Amino acid sequence: LNVTAGTGLSVSGSGTGTVTITGTRDAITQLFLGANGTVTFVPTAFFSGNGRVTVSATEGTTSDSAFTFLKVQPVLSQILSTVI
Repeated sequence: LNVTAGTGLSVSGSGTGTVTITGTRDAITQLFLGANGTVTFVPTAFFSGNGRVTVSATEGTTSDSAFTFLKVQPVLSQILSTVI
């Protein structure tokens, strides 16, 4: 997972399987709305199949998490290079 930090955010672990984003609630909300930065899922080369992204948030003593599934379709050139 690659994350580009927006204004008021600190990002660690970008480019790895676990990324930590620290900032105010407003700054993190803006990140996921796309106003201050981007979140990009970049699978390893030749990966196709299902992936899962989990987002966990903590504010004070309250925490919550949510997740979404991603389906990565194979690229035609990858299929052809495997067959040839």
